[in-house]
Amino acid sequence: MVTRKLGSLLIPLVLIVCAAVFAPAAQAQGGSRTFPETGKTVGGTFLQYWNRHGGLAQQGLPISEEIQETSSIDSKTYTVQYFERAVFEQHPENQPPYNVLLSLLGVFRYQQKYPQGAPNQVPNNEPNSRLFPETGKRLGGLFRTYWESHGGLAQQGLPISEEFDEVSDLNGQTYKVQYFERAVFEYHPENQPPYNVLLSQLGTFRQREKYGSLNAQLSGNNNQNTSPFTLKAGLALFQSVRSASSGYFYIDVYDTGGNQIATIASGSGSRDLSVAVKIPIDGTYVLQVQSEGGWTVNVSQPQAGYAPPPASQRWSNKYWNATPLFSLHAGPVVFHALIPNNSTNFEATLLNQNREFIGELQNQAGAPEQTTTVNIPADGVYLIQVYSDGDWTVDVQQ
Repeated sequence: MVTRKLGSLLIPLVLIVCAAVFAPAAQAQGGSRTFPETGKTVGGTFLQYWNRHGGLAQQGLPISEEIQETSSIDSKTYTVQYFERAVFEQHPENQPPYNVLLSLLGVFRYQQKYPQGAPNQVPNNEPNSRLFPETGKRLGGLFRTYWESHGGLAQQGLPISEEFDEVSDLNGQTYKVQYFERAVFEYHPENQPPYNVLLSQLGTFRQREKYGSLNAQLSGNNNQNTSPFTLKAGLALFQSVRSASSGYFYIDVYDTGGNQIATIASGSGSRDLSVAVKIPIDGTYVLQVQSEGGWTVNVSQPQAGYAPPPASQRWSNKYWNATPLFSLHAGPVVFHALIPNNSTNFEATLLNQNREFIGELQNQAGAPEQTTTVNIPADGVYLIQVYSDGDWTVDVQQ
C-alpha cells in the first residue's frame, strides 16, 4: 500500500498565495535559456537538441514549458516541450542521440485535415527526385535539397504525401506544400534562398488543438504548491499526468482560504487521470502536489450544447477518468459498465454539466460488469466519472 506523505506542504494556503504573488521572478540557470519572446525556458537535453538541430529556423520558439503528456502513438507518458514547429519528447530509456525524439506532428496534422488523403497531389518527377518505398511518395527539387540539408529522416521523417497546393491556416495564402512524418514544407517563391522553403508551425497547431481551451496548465517536479489560478463556479476538469513508473502521486485542490475542494490524484506509478470537480464559487484556487518526479495538471471548464444523441455511445479509458461531455435526451437510458480485469475498485457515476449527481452506474468492488437503467430528467449534456484500478468501458443505450 502507498502511504501518503504529509509534511511541510501542509501550510496555510493563504500564505502560499502571498508567497506566489511576492516571490521574485526566477532567473535562468546554467544549462537553460529563457526566451523573452514567449517567456518560456528550455534547458537540459531539450536545449542541447534545439541548439544542435537548427535552433530557431528549424524548431521555432518554445511555446510551452516542459510538461507531462500521454502519447497518441503508444499511450505512454513522456516529458515533452512544445515549440512553434516541433514537439520534443524525452526518452531516457534510449542512448544519445536518441534520448530526444520528435513527435509525429506531420502525421497528426495530415490525418486530421485529410482523412481520405489530400486532393490534387502531384508527384515530383524532377531529375533529382527520389522514391521512398516505405510510403510510395516521391521527393525532389527544392524540397529534397531542404530535406537533405536539414536533418533528413531523423528530423523531418518520411514523406507521407506528394506535393499539392494548400491554403495556409495562418495567413490564408496558398502555397505548394509536402507533408512529412514530422514536418510540412512550404514553398515561398516570394522569398530569396534559403528562405524560399519554410516549415509550417505544426507545434503551434498541435498545442492549440490539445490545450487551446485550458484555463491553466501547471507543471512541476516533486512536492510543491502551484501558483494560484482562477475558476468560475460550476464544472472544472482536472487532468493530472505523470510519467514516473513508481513513487507516490497525490494532488488536492484548495481555495485560498485553505479549504480542501477535492482530491484529483491518489496512488502511485505512471498516471493520466481526469477528475470532474464542482467549483463552489468564482475565485482563486491552488493545487497541493505530492509527487516523486515531474507532473502536469491541465485545468479546463468544458461546455457543450445539447444535440440529439445517437442510439448508442461507448466510452473507454483506464484508472480515474471522466468521459467527455455527451448528450442524452429525457427518459430511461441503459448503461452497461464493464471492467475486464476484475479490479478491486470500480465506481462509475453519471453527472450533469454542473457536476450534479444523476445516478450511480457501478459501485461493486471486483464486479466485472453491471447494467443499470437511469431515468434522465431532461434533455441535456452529461458526463460519467469513473474511479478504477484498471481498464474500463461504459456502453450507453437509449
